[in-house]
This record gives sequence, C-alpha cells and structure tokens, in this order.
Amino acid sequence: MAPAAEAGPFKYTADLTGGSSVPPVESKATGTFDITCTENPSDHAKDSCSWTLTVRGIQDMGGPTENGPVIEATAPADNALPMLSPTVSGDKEFKGTFGNAGLGGPARGMMIDDVRAGVASGKIQAYVNVHTMAHPAGEIRGQIKKA
Repeated sequence: MAPAAEAGPFKYTADLTGGSSVPPVESKATGTFDITCTENPSDHAKDSCSWTLTVRGIQDMGGPTENGPVIEATAPADNALPMLSPTVSGDKEFKGTFGNAGLGGPARGMMIDDVRAGVASGKIQAYVNVHTMAHPAGEIRGQIKKA
C-alpha cells in the first residue's frame, strides 16, 4: 500500500538579514517572508501560493528609476514586487500570489508540487533577496525553509 499523501496547505518561511546576503552586508534592516501553498491533488495545474514579505528598518528601497525588491526563485520578473515611488524607508509589507505559470528562473515549467517537495527535502534551494539603492546586489536575504 502506498503511503498517504501529505496534506496541505504547505507553509514555508525565511528570515532575512544582511549577514545572509551574498556577499554579506552590514545592515540594520531585517525581514520575514512567509509563503503558503495550496495544492489540488486531482489537478496540480490548479495549485497556488500566496506570500507575504515584511521588511523592517529598510532604507531607500528603489525609486522611480531604480529597481525595487525582487523575489528570486518564487516569482518571474513580470510578477516581481513593484518599483516604489517615492522611495520607501522604514517598515513595509508586500503580498502576492502565483500559480504554476508564475514560476520563473530555474523553476520555470515545473509544478508547485515539485518545487514544494524539493524545498522540503532540501533538493531545491530557494531564497528571497531584497535589493536597495545602497545594496543593489541585495541588502537582506533569507533561505526559504519549511515553517
């Protein structure tokens, strides 16, 4: 008899710090990223995820002519967080959703179910990286792990 399928929804999280950036940066900013994925076992094409990114103590998160924060590995460029005008400092919360078609980068063409299982097993490494004018390569970053 096959083992019973794992029941959802599936929850993941990341704690974002400057020390986790590559390369590490000194920053007083911090953040959290929470994602919940709901699967439809009878039709994985209908799987979806919702996410919340909260940043605290951030400075100058992109202006009208600079790139704002981008979520790597969980959303393609056309589903990225918006550029912020005027620039944002302090605390901010972003929310969004995506389905299988919203997976970009190396996950393009995969199903949420496959990505979720890969992250849970450690076979897929996923992260969130917040870019700022002061740190265009990323000011705070965190690895996504099972909550």
